[in-house]
Amino acid sequence: MEMKPQPKRNGFATFSLVLAIAALASTLTMTIVIPIFLAILSIMFGLLSRGNTSMSNHALAGVIVACSALLINIAVGGFSFFIVFSNSDAKQQYWTMVNDTYEQMTGLTFDEILNEYGIELPESLHD
Repeated sequence: MEMKPQPKRNGFATFSLVLAIAALASTLTMTIVIPIFLAILSIMFGLLSRGNTSMSNHALAGVIVACSALLINIAVGGFSFFIVFSNSDAKQQYWTMVNDTYEQMTGLTFDEILNEYGIELPESLHD
């Protein structure tokens, strides 16, 4: 029996798939930056794994899963942004939380910090 030559394993392709799965899993944490960072890295490694040949199955799966994670993350982030800023109660709660956080960190509220620099937010943002 003849032995078939084993296909050469591509570390970049495997790493692309691992990063893509991590990006997809991290979208469940409702963070914005980490899934985007992981998905972009996954896409880069998937494309770099090609070299002068066609894309391997691992690399292709990595790029597809990373693009899916990126789209899901952008959709969830956009929907969350829309919900917070379209509801006046949620918007007021958000600004209260921002002011409380800045006051705990700096001793001044976010509004006071902006006023020191001569920046005044429109009332429509606070309503």
